[in-house]
Amino acid sequence: MLNKEQQDPMGVDPSEIIAFLGKGTEFKGIITYSGTVRIDGQIEGEVITQGTLVIGESATIDAKISAGTVVCAGKLTGDIITTKKVHLLAPATMSGSVRSPVLIVEEGVRFNGHCDMGLDEPAGSEAPSNESADHTIHNRVASVG
Repeated sequence: MLNKEQQDPMGVDPSEIIAFLGKGTEFKGIITYSGTVRIDGQIEGEVITQGTLVIGESATIDAKISAGTVVCAGKLTGDIITTKKVHLLAPATMSGSVRSPVLIVEEGVRFNGHCDMGLDEPAGSEAPSNESADHTIHNRVASVG
């Protein structure tokens, strides 16, 4: 684990991590927490938090995830709903759906699924044209190379 002076390659301050599931560790069930948790092991089930979920390169996750922010460099199968953002870092592989206001996909990531960035208009309002929707998506999805 990193000390306070070291920069985490996942972009998370090590002092913010309240729990760590290490490589070789397996968990099945529902995890609910506040704050930031880093997973480098295996999870099967569900993760519920308003905080941040950090998924390391060695992690294998098969879960439904509801979080504030998800940062992933590992293998993830399942659906993600976030209130802030999803950041997929190489060499992540993801199969499932993402619902998030912001999606960042780094070059080298494999993403196979559906993305919904909450562009649904409230009932009774006029749907945006394709040109407007495309413009909005390009402004909110970044590909980091």
